[in-house]
Amino acid sequence: MHVDVVDAGDVASRADDFDVLRVDHDLLAERERIACYLDVPPDKTLALVAEMDFEEPHDGGPVAYVCPMHPEIVRDAPGKCPKCGMKLMASHADADSGAGSDSPPSP
Repeated sequence: MHVDVVDAGDVASRADDFDVLRVDHDLLAERERIACYLDVPPDKTLALVAEMDFEEPHDGGPVAYVCPMHPEIVRDAPGKCPKCGMKLMASHADADSGAGSDSPPSP
């Protein structure tokens, strides 16, 4: 078996060639062209907000506001669920539902 040893100077020149080959001048020019757009803060911020607009019951009875995901959350005023943040929906207040309680039910 015969092994040829390569001169270390040859390896250095290949490393320099590698750096040159890694540069794409077209992409570099495009990056420089759009740099002014990438450095500015956004002019708009998008947010998705889900809102459900349900009317209150029209029968004139007492109204309770209930979370659609957590029926144990019942309030006597509109607001948001403390557990999930969803809008509380108006519904008929039952005598045993605990309408008007601002504290979570006891375990």
